[in-house]
Amino acid sequence: MEQYGGETVTFRYHDKTTGKEKRETLSVEEFIGCPISHIPDEQFKTIRHFGVYARRSKRICKQKISIWQQELSRKIIRIKRFLN
Repeated sequence: MEQYGGETVTFRYHDKTTGKEKRETLSVEEFIGCPISHIPDEQFKTIRHFGVYARRSKRICKQKISIWQQELSRKIIRIKRFLN
């Protein structure tokens, strides 16, 4: 967001089709309506079988985070021993 004038909002965004940065001015109602249009309905079921929401992806992420935490704790212990 670049400018708010009480009734209008001017903002910049990156246009993926042209690869250029664009500037646009909308009324406040239109500006608020843009992100609100992407909020799913209350009873809408999200698909959890693919991508980030998939159970397999969550399991893999948890495993990787667990390994990372163990390595980090070992490094912290080494640093503490070195400093003492």
